[in-house]
Amino acid sequence: MTHTILHVVVFTFKIIGFVISMYIALLSYRSYIKKADRSMLFLGAGFAVVSFAIIIEGIIYEVLLLSLEIAHTLQNVLFTIGMILIYLSLREN
Repeated sequence: MTHTILHVVVFTFKIIGFVISMYIALLSYRSYIKKADRSMLFLGAGFAVVSFAIIIEGIIYEVLLLSLEIAHTLQNVLFTIGMILIYLSLREN
């Protein structure tokens, strides 16, 4: 399979977004452990789900060779769940 330059750019930004989201999730979890603030647990879980949503589309489409519609749908469902968790972390206080 040949990859265009756009494919490489999209892949690169997905990896960067994944790393940043996972780092925020880690910082939130550490804050939860340190301060026992439940909102930080929701924040960390939300960013972990969002970071997983960032890369799941490529895995489903490129590795599992399923349709792009299935990949987009699952990514959007996971992203929405992550955003709900982040919202809950803000509503906690």
